Amino acid sequence: MDVSVIIPAYNAKQFIYESVSSALDSKGVAVEVIVVDDGSTDGTVEELSKIINHRLIIIQTKNKGVASARNTGLMEAKGNYIAFLDADDVFEPENLEAKVRYLETFGGTSLVYSSVSIFDGESGDELEIKRGRADIKLKDFLEFNRGGVYCPSSVLITREALLHAGNFDISLATAADLDLWIRLAKHGSIGYIDKPLVKYRVHPGQMHFNIPLMERDNLLIFKKYSWPYYYRDKSHYNFCLSKFLLILSLNYAGHTNHFHKAAVHLFRSLFLSPIPSIDYLKAKMWPKCAE
Repeated sequence: MDVSVIIPAYNAKQFIYESVSSALDSKGVAVEVIVVDDGSTDGTVEELSKIINHRLIIIQTKNKGVASARNTGLMEAKGNYIAFLDADDVFEPENLEAKVRYLETFGGTSLVYSSVSIFDGESGDELEIKRGRADIKLKDFLEFNRGGVYCPSSVLITREALLHAGNFDISLATAADLDLWIRLAKHGSIGYIDKPLVKYRVHPGQMHFNIPLMERDNLLIFKKYSWPYYYRDKSHYNFCLSKFLLILSLNYAGHTNHFHKAAVHLFRSLFLSPIPSIDYLKAKMWPKCAE
């Protein structure tokens, strides 16, 4: 088996048929598709019963969250390569073949990802293309730099790399993906294909942005990966934590009414390192200075 595609599904009846079909229709590789139904109550499994294909494996579990569902799928997976597909996203037919070819060509690559086409779930219209970078490294994940992996559906990972890095951390929710990318980047290089091989669906039923949960998860990651094993030194650790606290402050100020929290996180950020705030102000002020 070339590729195991793991699809965690929770109340995904509306889109699951299209997502599973797109994985089964992958060209150029032998694929198995493992859907882990995470305690759905909307008829997701009944919708899956419409797909008659021996390469489709359905596992039903109690609701434990997406990280646990992905780990359940990993225990069943037999492929040399592992792909993750969210239950509302879609693979292009050549997606897996292109990424398998990349990993076989460039040895030592733990993970390869591609550009992502963002599309409107109702009209089907493409809204934008999220592009990445070919030179992304461990420090980019640690420093929350843009141009990283946009979504789990864009990733293909070698089984060998996952054996070294370990599974998803089920104590994390929104940052479980970032946590795994950090560990994978520690053990190998990150590859990139500048072509939109995955379609990311935007629709009203998506999980809403939860800033307190983002705060909890990422602070747990900072506790897990203290210096010096992942960070260059204590000053680099402080810089990364300062940058995250600045991001947190901006999100609390921009998306909630918790201005006290925003101020507290900003002061904490400045205390650890003023550089992220200075860089942010430069980026905001540069267009005016250039005029």
